[in-house]
Amino acid sequence: VPDHNILSGPSFTLALDSKKRVLVGTEHGVWQQTNGTFELLHSSLADKSISSILLDHQNSIWVGTINHGLYRLSDLGIEKLDATAGLPNNRVFSLLEDLEKNIWIGTNGGLFRLRRALFTTFSQSQGMSGDFLRTVLQTSDGKLLSGGSAGLDIFSNDSFSSASLTTGEAFSVLSLAAVTEEVTLVGTYTKGVLRYENDQLTPYLDRQLGLPSNEVRAILLASDNSVWYATAQGVVQQTPDGKLSH
Repeated sequence: VPDHNILSGPSFTLALDSKKRVLVGTEHGVWQQTNGTFELLHSSLADKSISSILLDHQNSIWVGTINHGLYRLSDLGIEKLDATAGLPNNRVFSLLEDLEKNIWIGTNGGLFRLRRALFTTFSQSQGMSGDFLRTVLQTSDGKLLSGGSAGLDIFSNDSFSSASLTTGEAFSVLSLAAVTEEVTLVGTYTKGVLRYENDQLTPYLDRQLGLPSNEVRAILLASDNSVWYATAQGVVQQTPDGKLSH
């Protein structure tokens, strides 16, 4: 990684832009990999802590912040959506574009669906495990997974159900990543990485198996099919044959 002072502090999320350049969300804005170094994506975000980044089908970049709501960078410039305009909460932890091009926003006040003509907020009153959402992801079969402080919920057929660990233990979700059409990896606060497959949630990877920390904040599937884990004690790469390096 190129040496840059701004990247020596906490980094909260990773994404790729339309040209497959790395975007890093930090406590001082979004930084974009350019010609072997990193540059600030937009000066308006320089004083914002960035919690999530999404590239949509129109190549617009959506940026969720810790306490300043949601931003969109597009050909129109930079736009903002926050609680004064209908967002349930200004603390945005996760972003997803589904197969119907809806934008799903996980906040500290519930799950918000952004459509062209209709906004919908989902929370505990609609059957979710909790209102503190950190990450959302859509599986290949169209299910929506949402993870937060109260666990993992599955939205299917217009209703929510919760996923329980086969061990029966409680867990808090920080990150989600689909690594195959059937398998989704679940990063947690204290349980390392869990594996969700065929509606079953099982332990997969933790400190005893080589992770430097059980707090897994982000998971990314790379083009070479290796999996990268951002933990509280550094970044780990897992090769396709299962070997870990950090």
